[in-house]
Amino acid sequence: MARNKHKNSISFAGIPRHIIEHKSYKSIGFSARALLTILAYQYKGKNNGNLIITWSSLKDWFGSNTTMFRARNSLYEAGFIVINAYGGRSGNGTKLPHLYALTW
Repeated sequence: MARNKHKNSISFAGIPRHIIEHKSYKSIGFSARALLTILAYQYKGKNNGNLIITWSSLKDWFGSNTTMFRARNSLYEAGFIVINAYGGRSGNGTKLPHLYALTW
């Protein structure tokens, strides 16, 4: 049987099983698990370290920005994400977000 040389165009957001089975994953709340799933969705294979957690991009997923930021802090403290670059203001005054990376 010949192999299909065309790459399947369907992508998925996956979290490895050993992450889900880990005690740290079991200890975080449901909001943090939802945020981790959204970060896995943002990850496209080559953009780890360029993932963003901003209220403007995630307000459809969370009821309040406080919940979102608590989930972010929980993921950071549990070691699931790291800060790759700190945001702030650029030279022309535009806002730049923090950039995050998944640790697995």
